[in-house]
Amino acid sequence: MVLVARKEVGGYSPVPLLKFQEHLLVITLPVQQSNLTMPIYVSSDAESIAGRVTGTYYLYDGKEILGRYRITDKSSDVGRTPVGEYVIGWLPKEYI
Repeated sequence: MVLVARKEVGGYSPVPLLKFQEHLLVITLPVQQSNLTMPIYVSSDAESIAGRVTGTYYLYDGKEILGRYRITDKSSDVGRTPVGEYVIGWLPKEYI
């Protein structure tokens, strides 16, 4: 997968790369730079960030709920049930 960054004065800033792979929307951030991360939450309505991720993730079902999307880390887990076994977190829509 191709990774991109936007050059800015004094360095680089992250640009999430959105790419359609078959019917999946793949979200990628550079893994080499640990300071470039996306916040994830434990639910659609959780107030605090549960953690931060970097790398390649897949939209679980593409449904926006309260401004967030469920994500999974394997393309083979997209849409699989039960949801709790395959969703690793919720990503804010501004990262999509």
